Amino acid sequence: YQMLGRMVRDPDGIEGSVTEAEGLGLLDIETVMEPEKTVRNSSARSVQFGLPLEGYEIHLGRTTGPDTARPSTILNGAEDGAVSADGKVIGTYLHGLFSADAF
Repeated sequence: YQMLGRMVRDPDGIEGSVTEAEGLGLLDIETVMEPEKTVRNSSARSVQFGLPLEGYEIHLGRTTGPDTARPSTILNGAEDGAVSADGKVIGTYLHGLFSADAF
């Protein structure tokens, strides 16, 4: 999800010596790495399709930007992810969602 955006920044070198990397630019988002790592099993619901989803989260950082105004999932009760303005690209912090039979 993070690499779908314009930029991933790691000003404190949490993930290594590279302090920023360009993303693919498919979503209008940027991520800044933060020290606290989220690792947990999670339940979610697809905003676009209303499908229940199960998976896990494993990430550092906070993602912001215009495309987050269109969340892709409701993850643990909160809006998560982003959908591109044309609706063709979605991103979420939920890993494993394509294991769901609905997909």
